[in-house]
Amino acid sequence: LKAIGQHFEVKPARYQLALEPGDCLLAASDGLTADLEEAAITARLRSPAPPGVMARLLVDQAEKAGGSDNCT
Repeated sequence: LKAIGQHFEVKPARYQLALEPGDCLLAASDGLTADLEEAAITARLRSPAPPGVMARLLVDQAEKAGGSDNCT
């Protein structure tokens, strides 16, 4: 919502993380995280599926759990 609305100046959130080999980052809309529990997302991210397949499976899972918002 920071980029949508009446404000002309957008101040993005910035984070710095220390990553280790094998770590996985997920950038997702709230449509994904609203319908899936963190444990379900974590379990899927730990699966050996390639990233593209993993993303599709997460979206499918969120849609089956209710799909109350756009899942991306």
